[in-house]
Amino acid sequence: MNLEVRTMLNNLYTVFLDKFIDPVVAWDRYLEFIAADHVPKLLFELEHNFEWYFADSQFMQMSSMIYNPRLLWSDYYDHLGDLYTEKVISDEKNTTNMHTKQPSQLIEKLFCHSPSSQLHRPISILDSNTGSGRMLMEIYKRFPNYMLFGIEKDIRLSRIALTNIFIHDIPGLILNADIGVHEVDLSTAKGQHNWRYYNRWKSCKDKLKKIAA
Repeated sequence: MNLEVRTMLNNLYTVFLDKFIDPVVAWDRYLEFIAADHVPKLLFELEHNFEWYFADSQFMQMSSMIYNPRLLWSDYYDHLGDLYTEKVISDEKNTTNMHTKQPSQLIEKLFCHSPSSQLHRPISILDSNTGSGRMLMEIYKRFPNYMLFGIEKDIRLSRIALTNIFIHDIPGLILNADIGVHEVDLSTAKGQHNWRYYNRWKSCKDKLKKIAA
C-alpha cells in the first residue's frame, strides 16, 4: 500500500466532507467524482451533472489541486474500501462483509491444491459477497485471464467494487443483487436476465428476477 495515495484520497474526502457535512452524502459525491473521472459514461447514470462542483470555484480548485488520478492508478490496492470503513461506517457490525476476507490466504487455499493443468483452462470465479471488490482485485492480479463475477447486495459497496475495477481496468462484472433473493445462475433464463444489469451505478434490484419459491 502506497501511503502517498492514501493521503491524497483522505485529503480529497476531507474537502468533500467540509462541503457536504454529512459523511454519507460526502462519500457518495466523492465516489461519483472518482468513478466518473475514469468512466465518463457513468455521467448518464448519475442523478446530477456535477453542477454542485462547477458552481463552487473554491471547492473545484481545492479538489483539483489534491486529486491525482495517475497516482491513484499507480497503486493496486483497495484504498476506497478502507476509507469507506474508516470515514463512513461507524458500526462494526456493518464492516463484516469487507473485513472477514483475507484475499491472499483465501486464494492460496483455493488454488494451492489445484493441478497446474487446471489453472491454464478458462475459469470463471464468482465472489458472491464481493464487498468492495478486494478479493476480485487479488484474483485478477494473480490470474488475469480468469472471468470474474462479483455479487454485492449493498449498493454503496457495489459502487466501490465498480470503481476499483474501473480504476485498474479489471474486466470484472459486478451485480448489485441479493443471492438469497435473486437468481444469479447464468445457466438459467432468470440468471441470464439478471446479469444483463451488471456494472450499473444505479440499483436495478427492482428489475431482477427472484429465485423460485
